[in-house]
Amino acid sequence: MFVDRSFCTAHCHDNGMCWRYPNGSHSCICYEPSPANKNCGLSPEPKSETLGFIVGLVAALVLLAIFIFFFWLDHKKASPAASGIEAPEEPRAPREETTPSGAEASAPPEE
Repeated sequence: MFVDRSFCTAHCHDNGMCWRYPNGSHSCICYEPSPANKNCGLSPEPKSETLGFIVGLVAALVLLAIFIFFFWLDHKKASPAASGIEAPEEPRAPREETTPSGAEASAPPEE
């Protein structure tokens, strides 16, 4: 509800209009903002811009959390340790047959 000019002059100290809320608070709408007027607002409902910023920030954080979750899930699926499959061992060089040394080398092979 717009209030008369005397209320604006007393509370807003500027040439403008006031918006008075049912709870008794008010907002000033100034035609010519001045540094001396600390109560001067540019719109009757300045909270709507803040609310939009908060909603946008929350939406961005939710999207970021979803992206991180799916990236983690994809990384977990690609990891062999996470799926219970052991990584293959490195191939070993074939064993060379060793010849016995000492007395065993001089003995003839048994048939």
